[in-house]
Amino acid sequence: MNKNTNIAKKVWAFLLAFIMVVSLIVPNGYGFVNAAEVNTYAVNLHFMNHNQTAPVTGSAGLDLTNQKMYAVVSFVKDGAVVGYGVQEVDNNAIATLNGANDTSTISVNITQFYKVESGEESARSTAFTYDDATYTPEVRIFRAGSSFTTNDKTYSQLIDVNSGNVTDNFIANGSSFPATGYTFYGNVPTSNQCDIYLNESNADTFFGINTSLSVAPSSGLFPDDGSYLILVSVEHPSNTAGGQSYYTYYLQNFAPTGTSYVISPSDIVWKDQNGNNLPYEKYTTANASNTTVKLLRVTQDDKIGHITAVQAANQEFCKNIAAGETIKGYTVSYDGITDTQDSSTGNITYTQGITLTKVAATDQYTLTDVLGDAINFGVVGKSITHLGHSETNMATYTYSNSASFACDPDLSGNGDTP
Repeated sequence: MNKNTNIAKKVWAFLLAFIMVVSLIVPNGYGFVNAAEVNTYAVNLHFMNHNQTAPVTGSAGLDLTNQKMYAVVSFVKDGAVVGYGVQEVDNNAIATLNGANDTSTISVNITQFYKVESGEESARSTAFTYDDATYTPEVRIFRAGSSFTTNDKTYSQLIDVNSGNVTDNFIANGSSFPATGYTFYGNVPTSNQCDIYLNESNADTFFGINTSLSVAPSSGLFPDDGSYLILVSVEHPSNTAGGQSYYTYYLQNFAPTGTSYVISPSDIVWKDQNGNNLPYEKYTTANASNTTVKLLRVTQDDKIGHITAVQAANQEFCKNIAAGETIKGYTVSYDGITDTQDSSTGNITYTQGITLTKVAATDQYTLTDVLGDAINFGVVGKSITHLGHSETNMATYTYSNSASFACDPDLSGNGDTP
């Protein structure tokens, strides 16, 4: 063995030792950064007074007899959720909240993490290792019925607010929590914890609608069959950077019979994105700037009376009646949301105003003003039964031609004469 061979072996041994040391310090090829494995993720619920300047004091417990809360942390890499953890919130801790005894913060410690399996045939089959250099955490709080359990649910079942069969409601930023009226305000999660603040409402808050008509409609002009609808949509922005908003809805037939059509707060039952009733949902001051009210006309006869709130929000089988448009001889205007406060109770009621102004018969309108898009058709109707040969085009919701009569283009020769 020559001298050069000995030197080469020593150099190679040194390089191997150096590589082994570096591999211990620098996992997974992330450069000279020691990615820390995180074994516990904390979700801290801070129950605060109404303006978030101090913890709640006195007896501020919540009655959670018929419901539960649970926290889910999702671990994201390259835009996809690859791991998660879940933990129920201790109902007993919530029921004994008392800022004077320094128990106004509840920490939910999530200590078990699991991979999001492909297909998710079974829940929690594989453990997941979370390190703060590789993954980005996202946190959500959910509420569910008292019989709900988390230990037999897949990740999709835990977080999918569109499934309609797992959770009553995702508690989004700006949503209320029942019983004593707390409003959620979340912070962007850090690598190992997320602080969520629940502000105690200093008053109850309500929402209603007041529609005024300049002239009472004739009998049956707005039938109470679902031909016309009024939709309230409330957006609840996500408390996670880049997260998706969640929506709650109220949908009702629009059937005014006099000069005033009022939907009082006591009439409103909120629904989630799946059409499920939300008996605990409360309207909050934070919702006011994210509320939209629309009048809609159902455009398909067989869907009258069968439109869901989500379909209405997406204008499926119905059309939004925008400000300035005319329905049934009335011009529609949306007057905005106003608020009034009861001086004795402090309760605040937000009201959406809508005005329907009767179109004057003396107004001058062109044929195009009256017909709108129908100006391009020779025959326009809700239902047309074809009983003979015709030379025109038609616009209709339903069409019948049992004898197969022809409907041809203009055959007069030049297209200019009848």
